[in-house]
Amino acid sequence: MDKHRFLRIIAGFIMTVVFSLSFCRPASAAWPEDYGMIPAQDTRINVLPGVHVEVGEEVYFDGAYYQDEYDPSVQWEWDFGDGYTLKAGGPSKVTFDTGLCVIHYFMKPGAYEVRLNVSRFDMSKSPPVRLEVLHTDSVTIYVTGETPMEGFELRHAPFHARTAQYLYAIVSPDYSPDQVTVRLESSEGDLVQELPGETVDGRQRFLLENASLPAGDYVVVAELKDEFKTISTIREKFSKPYDGPPEVGINENNAFVLKGEELFFPLGPFMLNKDLLPIWKNASNTLHTMGWYSVKDDAAWKNYVEFAGLNGVKAIGPTGWVGQEIRNTNPSDLLKYVEASKGLDGLLGWCWDDEPNIGGRYQCNPATVIAAWSYLVNRTDPHHPSSQQYYGYDYLPHYKPLQGNHPYSYMRSESLFGGKKAFTADFITYDIYPVEYKEHASLDYSDRGVIDLWAEALDNFVWNMDDLIPLGTFVETQNVTSWNRMSNYKTHWDAGPTPGDIRTQLWTAIVHNMKAVFYFEFFSSTPLDNMSVLNEFSEAVTDLTPVILSPPSSLEVTHNCHGRGQRVDLMVRETPTDYYIFAVRITEPESEWNEVMEPETIEFELNTGTQAEAAYDVFPGYRWEYQLFDVTTGQTSFRFDLKSGIKPGSVMVAAVESAHTGEPEVLTDRWTGKEYSPALDRTGALIYGYDDENGKIVPLHNWKNIKGGTINYETGELVLEFRNNVLPGKGFIQVAYAVKDRPVRTITGSEGVFRDTLERNAVRIYRVPKDQQ
Repeated sequence: MDKHRFLRIIAGFIMTVVFSLSFCRPASAAWPEDYGMIPAQDTRINVLPGVHVEVGEEVYFDGAYYQDEYDPSVQWEWDFGDGYTLKAGGPSKVTFDTGLCVIHYFMKPGAYEVRLNVSRFDMSKSPPVRLEVLHTDSVTIYVTGETPMEGFELRHAPFHARTAQYLYAIVSPDYSPDQVTVRLESSEGDLVQELPGETVDGRQRFLLENASLPAGDYVVVAELKDEFKTISTIREKFSKPYDGPPEVGINENNAFVLKGEELFFPLGPFMLNKDLLPIWKNASNTLHTMGWYSVKDDAAWKNYVEFAGLNGVKAIGPTGWVGQEIRNTNPSDLLKYVEASKGLDGLLGWCWDDEPNIGGRYQCNPATVIAAWSYLVNRTDPHHPSSQQYYGYDYLPHYKPLQGNHPYSYMRSESLFGGKKAFTADFITYDIYPVEYKEHASLDYSDRGVIDLWAEALDNFVWNMDDLIPLGTFVETQNVTSWNRMSNYKTHWDAGPTPGDIRTQLWTAIVHNMKAVFYFEFFSSTPLDNMSVLNEFSEAVTDLTPVILSPPSSLEVTHNCHGRGQRVDLMVRETPTDYYIFAVRITEPESEWNEVMEPETIEFELNTGTQAEAAYDVFPGYRWEYQLFDVTTGQTSFRFDLKSGIKPGSVMVAAVESAHTGEPEVLTDRWTGKEYSPALDRTGALIYGYDDENGKIVPLHNWKNIKGGTINYETGELVLEFRNNVLPGKGFIQVAYAVKDRPVRTITGSEGVFRDTLERNAVRIYRVPKDQQ
């Protein structure tokens, strides 16, 4: 046995012993008499919280003891004894939801023999063929309680890392929602509080205020009653190992809350290298997935989180890590990262896999495995939520996302989790890139635009998670696929999203209930016209976070723009003094404008349902300016006249790095026919500089072409010095900045009705004072 194999066996054994001592519960007199004296079980399967559980309780299993060596052909199969299995090839020939660690729910009382089968497969066959059985094991699980009546459910988010949450009681048509009562008990059965209920959209809703609870073990008891007779009971158990709120919590509106007080809307780039943060500082408050390290071990992740904290941002990750083997990852490898960083101020939350639902049935990371990772992480770190990042195309209408079974969807996950709906994490994000992949089968509709479909996918995403947890989306900020991947790259190229495309997607995500937005900027440099849009978005969202993350307003607002090419989507929120109406014109990419026949402007009529005579469009107060300057080759000094009154800390400069051998001089966008420099694609990198808030332009890398410069914030005079000449054929400099004077626009109306002209990709944020009533 080699050293690596020996250490894995020891680590798995230690983890099993520690978890058993920490979490397994002894038998008690409350167990049914017909079970008799339960002997100690000779098993190497690790079970949490123990072999004695209740109906509907989350149960963790792993066979890490048998991971004496890793081999992609080895699979861990489970038969839970209740009719549910996670097997290679059974009960369906195409089933392949195996996993070293998994989550299961038992929905009927009884004793269940759970069997583990570890086998080696020939993975080159379809379906894979079993070659040999390496290990078998079993453990008996004793389940007490009662099976809920068919049609009776208590839906809720995970209890972990919540400051508050709504619980929703669902009943069959034979009963009324108000026949359900919910109370909170201690684990000993003492009443903690009765939760008042209200009927909302045909469901009885109860508010659980988690942050107000002292540390302890609790049980939520929901009862369906007929007069004074209890017809059916549901019990949901959870532990809260701390007093007060968590460090990073989630409230009843599915908004993030820091230290129980500060509302937080995560914004930021994917996998950003640390040295690029000065360029992304105005657009970001969060870093998703750690950037480049030679080894992405737990020390590297700790360094990344510490870096985030020192720079006033948060980090989510690590996403990829040393020891990650997807469905066969040893949990002890994962927990090293949690132990290293769980106490750091820069940590927002955890993420352990990127797009686990992509790659084919044999390459996907099953939802039960991801849920098991979240279970372990949440026990080790109760103060930070776990997340998961999905491949989002499954939620486009092409794939019928409101039908059938889908293990990664809460609403359609019962078939994999033992008959109970379950989440894989405390919050979930996904990605769809409609501009880049408009030829994808799920986006290629003759009668619908890609942004129209993308917006519907957001709604489908919310429905699939029953709007119980925070959801977020990624937005592409530059060309994701490269010109050299096209069939005729010298004449056909995809230039990626325009600033207008990005603005539409960012704000459509807001009005369609996303609670986090991340930027996919990974494959090439983001040009500054797009960056200016990200900056204005971040500035507006940060300033309006308390409004955006408040509950929906009851104010009924109507408008006249609903047809294709003239569609406007709305979100209405309110504060004690104002109504806020967020309006986004759903504009298709420029490449589809002729097809959709979108007019340059549309006349928008908004009826706010108030008696107000004036509204205020606050969005112009966040707009950033962008300019592109053609420059003469051979120069090293440049002087530009920007607008006067520049906001300190907002100036960004980009120029062109050296050309790569074989690059074409001009790239032509295959959709619009516009010509671009190769510098805007991944094969030609933009090099950046930024102002230090004291009037100096600082090069991002001191070995790059920009030497430095100055900016006069009052006059707008920008002076740049280059180390080398501007390259022939690539003579341009980009500048983005925010001006100081950005007044709010006043719109007059009559009795709450306002008229406005909306350009393509228009965003309006109307503030309507309540004192005008």
